[in-house]
Amino acid sequence: MEVPRAHNIRTFLDKISCVIDIPADVDESVALTDYAVSARYPDYLEKVSDDEYDQAVELAQRVLDWSKGIMEGK
Repeated sequence: MEVPRAHNIRTFLDKISCVIDIPADVDESVALTDYAVSARYPDYLEKVSDDEYDQAVELAQRVLDWSKGIMEGK
């Protein structure tokens, strides 16, 4: 499967959803796309609060755990 180069998590999840089930909490990771954009274009978004930062890190950790589970065959 060819996955397009993009900084859009929705695009990626939509592409892989035909071969793997995406859990709802992983689907929420589309919110992290904004951080990818702001990392490339720092003036694009407002500053991130401590709460927003903590939520983004927690969400990213859930995606990482899910991905590792897939690679480990769990």
